[in-house]
Amino acid sequence: MFGSNQHEIGSLDENLILNTAGKVKIRFGKKFVDLLDNNGDLNVPMELLNRISALENEIKTLKEKLGN
Repeated sequence: MFGSNQHEIGSLDENLILNTAGKVKIRFGKKFVDLLDNNGDLNVPMELLNRISALENEIKTLKEKLGN
């Protein structure tokens, strides 16, 4: 579906609950990233924020070139 191997957990017909003592990490390549900060809020890595910002700038530039 996404051009690589995938493994699904859960179902679209049901909610999913993960129990944890507090930390939730995801592995991204060789790096482990905290999914939640100390307050339980979603922790978005700076690298991802930078990529989003770059894409927003590209979209703005393209719109300006197209006159939109």
